[in-house]
Order: sequence, then C-alpha cells, then structure tokens
Amino acid sequence: MREAFETAIARFLRTHTKPFTLKEVYSLMGRGPRIIRKKELEYYLLSSHLVYRLENGSFFSRAGLFTGKLFTIAPTKEEIQAGILIPGHRCMPFCDPGFFPHELTFRIHNEDIAKIPYILSTTNAFSRYFLVGEEYVYQYLAMDNPEYNQKLMYTDMGVHETVIITALDMGELFREWEFAPGDRLTARVEDWDKGIIELLPLLRSRENPFADSDMEGNREKWYEDLENLFLYTFDTIGPCSSIEEQTAYVFFLDRDTLFSAAAGSLEEFINRTEKIGIESYGVESRLWRRGETIPVAGLWSGMDDEQRLTPESVILSSGVISHEVVIEAYLLDSLYRKETSAENIMDRLLLVLPGLSGFPRSLVMQQVESKRKVFAASYNWFADYDNAKIRSRLLELYEALIWLIKRLERRNVSPENLPSQSFIILMQLIGHIMNILDAVNAMQPLSDEEINTLYSSIEGMEDSFSDTKDTIIEAVRKLKKNSFSSKFLL
Repeated sequence: MREAFETAIARFLRTHTKPFTLKEVYSLMGRGPRIIRKKELEYYLLSSHLVYRLENGSFFSRAGLFTGKLFTIAPTKEEIQAGILIPGHRCMPFCDPGFFPHELTFRIHNEDIAKIPYILSTTNAFSRYFLVGEEYVYQYLAMDNPEYNQKLMYTDMGVHETVIITALDMGELFREWEFAPGDRLTARVEDWDKGIIELLPLLRSRENPFADSDMEGNREKWYEDLENLFLYTFDTIGPCSSIEEQTAYVFFLDRDTLFSAAAGSLEEFINRTEKIGIESYGVESRLWRRGETIPVAGLWSGMDDEQRLTPESVILSSGVISHEVVIEAYLLDSLYRKETSAENIMDRLLLVLPGLSGFPRSLVMQQVESKRKVFAASYNWFADYDNAKIRSRLLELYEALIWLIKRLERRNVSPENLPSQSFIILMQLIGHIMNILDAVNAMQPLSDEEINTLYSSIEGMEDSFSDTKDTIIEAVRKLKKNSFSSKFLL
C-alpha cells in the first residue's frame, strides 16, 4: 500500500505544473482505498526536495517551478570550433536531478539534436561537471560512457588523460546561425518529467556593438541578485543536501525574475563571484561563502553547538524523514537469512532505531510481523541474492555508525567537541546508506556495472567511517584527559 502511494505521489509531483493545495492532492490520493493519512501526506510534501511551500500555504512542485522556464548557455570557443555542445552541469538545477546530463533530450524546432561521442581531456571533462561536486564527477563521467570511462578513468599510472563523453552535434546549426564566441543559447524546459529541453540561438548584434548594452547590463544585475540570494539562503536555511538543491531553492525564491533571456549561467557566476565558492562539507561539497568553513550548526538546523549527540539527532540532521527504509531493509535481510520470525530482528531494530523502545514491544512486534508476512509472500531468495549481499553489508556499516553515536551519547558529547567536519561526515554517511538501501530494497535486478559501482561506493563509505571513527575516538580521549569533570568518562 505504501508503495502504491509513493508511485502515485511521485507521478503527480513529476507532471503537475500548477500550484496545488493539500486538500487537492489528498483527494487525488484518496481515490480507491485510503492508503495514507492527511497529516502524513502533509509531512511528506513538507519534507520532499521536489516540493516548495508557497506563501499562501499551497504547494509548488519542481516540475511546476521549471517547466516552460528559460535559462541560458554560453558555448565556449572550443565548442563552437568543434561544432558541439557538452551538456555537463549546464542544465542544473532546471532539470530533474535524477537524469544524468547525457540522458537529457535537446531539441530545435521540435526536432531532436543528434548526440555524438566526443573525446575530451579528463581535466577539461571535470571542468564541465564541477557543479555536481568533485565527489560525484567520476560517477557522472563513468555513467556517460561506461565501457570506456569506467575502465580507463583510473589506471595504474593514475588518472587517464582522456574520456569519452556525450556531446550535441551542433556543427550545422552553428554554421547556419553564424554562431560566434559571445553568442548564447536560450534553453527552455519543455518537459521536466521526460527531460526535454528546447534550444534557440541568442545572437549578439552584428551591426551595432552598443545594441546589446541593455542586455549586458541586465545580466550584470542578474549576477548581483543571484549572489545576494545565495548569501540569504546561507543565513536562513544553511547548506542544503546538495549544490543542486541549494541552487534550485534560490531560483524558487526569485522565480519571477531569474528566468529570462538576460540571465547569465551558473557556471559563469561561480567563476566570477568573489563571495561564493564550492567548499568542502564533510566528504561532499556545497556552495558557501568563499574560503569559509561551513559550520555544523546554525539558525537553520535542529541542533545547536552544545546539544549532545544522539542517534535520533544525527539521523534527523541527515535528512532522513522516515524509518521505513531501515525497517524494510532488516525485514528483507531476515528473509535472506531464512529466519522464520520477526522476533529474530527485534533486538537489531531496537539497536538502530532507539525511538522504537518508547512503544510496547508487543505492539512493535505486531507491526513488524505484519510487514514481514507481506514481504515473505512475494520474496524470492535467488532474485534478491545480489541486492541482499549489498543490503547486508550496508546494515553492518549502519549498525557500526549507530554504535559509535551511542558511545558518544553516553559521554554527553556535542558537535562542538568533535573535530571539524566529523559530525557532518557521520550525518552524510547515514544519508548515503539510506539512499542505497532504498534502491536495493526495491529488489530490482542490478547490472554488473551497477553492482560494481555500489560496492565501490560502499568501500569508500567504510573507509571514510573508519578514518572518522579513529579521529573522533582520539579527540574524545583527549577531552577525557584534559577535562576536570567526569562528563567524558565511560
């Protein structure tokens, strides 16, 4: 039933482009058996990164925010000479972040623009994707051309010199338009759900060099407004879960003026602003004040510097809005282990979800056993084998994370007592684990490439956790040694 709701609400949010009220979407979800309470639906909408709350209390989806809106692209001199356009990060945040750039469809006058493979130096390729965050660039390049890039991105000698990425074949169009450096393309999101973008040329005046002065002045104002909006979000909501999400929220805030042919581009903005840069945030990257460390806590967060660490506070700060993924993972893991009762996983669940201990064990047991029977009815051990191996390894890492946080909780440790970024890394690791668990819980077949990518990601998370744990334990030992109180004693 929950799966039916998530499918229905996802379809609605991906295709509905007008503001809507809670009552309207609840009525739509209520056709047939009622599968979710109104309060749960409201919480889901408020927590979703694909939904924005309007001033009048109604809601607006990402699809609604960006469908039909204009942004601009400035092809480089090298691209114009080569007759190509590399999508890269240029369509961020205007398109669904679930699409890789090479999966998007670009059109001119309702005709698809052909895509061609293009050999590019690895350094140049990284510069076309830097807005997704350095930690994700390899994944984007590898998924663009798996057969070549996954094998040759890294060699025994280090990073390979070239990669093959998808480019748009623009040669004939550039010649037809007499396209030159300084000209731009306007891009309009035609269909957010399907990832379709319409391109048109935006050429400078060839006769009068002063004819474009108003447009250039408006573009300078656009950069100034964008910079101020980013600074405003840093103070009010802090770092979002990604660079893409932060940028999308900025465009939501000024949705009446930022979308225009006079707009600059995000990559040009980052390369020219002196106030905003891409800064390290745990094991990831975020937009922030250039050269400044992103703080753990602030007015935007649910945790202040002196609040002690608990599993609940870290899970909440990681952006996880439901324990459903964890419960389902343990149920499926139990079926994979061929256990015959939910009783076998109760202690494991209570370890990683301490909040459950506030309910009668018999009630929790009843709910878990009920869900277990639903999963058992359609569970196929052989079909789940690859997913199960990944799931089991993720749960081991998750349990180790919770154990460490519990250890810190017993010593009344707060974020300010930890080395810089350590709390952020713990928070991000939990978020990454949840994302992968959500994928493998679906029990959809995984390709060999997907399996290898997931294992590589898990190994990276395990290494990151090991390093962070050692750093934290050593820091707490020093606190214990230097403190005259007993707050850090076991």
